[in-house]
Amino acid sequence: MAAAPSFPLYRLPAKVIVHLIRILKFQEMIAIASLSQKSKSLCKAANHKARIARVSICRFIHILVARDFDTDRFYFRFHYGPEDTQLATPTYIRVGSMRQGKTMECRSLEIDLIFEFFERRSFRSLVFRQGCEQLDLGVVKQKLRPFERLEISHEVNNEYSKKILTEMVKDANTLLCSINPYRNPEDFQKFLVQNLQEFEWNFTLDDLLICNSSMVYNNLLIRTNLSEKKINRFLKLWRNGANRNLKTMILAVEENSNVLEILRGLSYREFPNGQKRIVERAYPDENREIFGGFEICRVDGTKGTIFFDARGMVFYVWS
Repeated sequence: MAAAPSFPLYRLPAKVIVHLIRILKFQEMIAIASLSQKSKSLCKAANHKARIARVSICRFIHILVARDFDTDRFYFRFHYGPEDTQLATPTYIRVGSMRQGKTMECRSLEIDLIFEFFERRSFRSLVFRQGCEQLDLGVVKQKLRPFERLEISHEVNNEYSKKILTEMVKDANTLLCSINPYRNPEDFQKFLVQNLQEFEWNFTLDDLLICNSSMVYNNLLIRTNLSEKKINRFLKLWRNGANRNLKTMILAVEENSNVLEILRGLSYREFPNGQKRIVERAYPDENREIFGGFEICRVDGTKGTIFFDARGMVFYVWS
């Protein structure tokens, strides 16, 4: 990266430069940082408050960035030629604002530069979509990390999905997977027993019983394949001590599901819809308000509350 001694900003004192950089939009700061090594150092000294919210991989790399004090989100979109499997040289780069709808083309910017400003901070989601298959997964793993949530779209072909699961699940604490890329269901179940914090999958009863995650959801765009009878069976097994790690379960059941069938054979206490209670978690910002619902107890005294909302059937476990 060549020096740029003629850049007018350099004529100001360093403290003034850093102060000015702090009030810039993140995309403006990145543009300045790309000019030279000195510019990069000054921008990093500004200690900005932006964070990467999501990185999507398809025919291009889409990086969504948010700032804690600003409702606007903006993105960097890196386009690569079909023969570029290494994320070496983008053919063009688009920068845009989600709120304002404005975009501009950026002539020269390295994808690594954006991630340099987020050292030691993981971003929320890494999403694989159709078109990602052209990229070398080893390069993706090296450049686009650390992340918390791994999402694999149903559009990704099975062989590439298997590679993603094999090589990248261990780097995630949450997995959202639309389809099973394996012919044998048992081949996918090995990921259910890994201690992921969250798991989104269209669970069978067997899947649920072996899953070690504390939060489980079926794909909310797809109705659960669990019948009322199987949900009832799961709740009875939970009551007797199964799935001790479970804290939250959300299943996209039919709106006219028979609650009494789900609760058949279980001792429960019904709360009126207007009664508010707080489900307390380890951290106060993770506490949840619930209104009404049906409370059941596990053999060790742990409480579980079942209620229904727009998402389907929600089951919260709490002490």
